[in-house]
Amino acid sequence: MEHTSREIDSRDKPDLVRTMRRWLRWGVILILVMMFIAVMSTVLNPYGDREWLEIPHGNHSHYVPRGWDGTNLSNFPTQPPGRNEVILPDGRVVPR
Repeated sequence: MEHTSREIDSRDKPDLVRTMRRWLRWGVILILVMMFIAVMSTVLNPYGDREWLEIPHGNHSHYVPRGWDGTNLSNFPTQPPGRNEVILPDGRVVPR
C-alpha cells in the first residue's frame, strides 16, 4: 500500500506540534529560571559591587553607605557619590 504525501504529513503533524510545545515549555522554564536568579541575586546582595545603596524617597532618592542603620535618611545625599568619593555613616560625602 502506497502512502500519499498528504497521509504522511497528517500523521507527522501531531509529533511536530508535540515537539514544538516541548521546546516552548523548556524555553519558558529557562526564562523564568533566569528571571528568578536575577531577582534573587539582587535580594541577596543589594549593594552589588557598590559601596552605597539607593533608597527611593518620594520624588527623589537618597544614597546611603553599606551598614547604614536606617536612621535619619534626610542627612544623606540625593546624588550618588563620584568615582573617588565615599559616603560616611553620618551622610557626609568625602574624597576617598
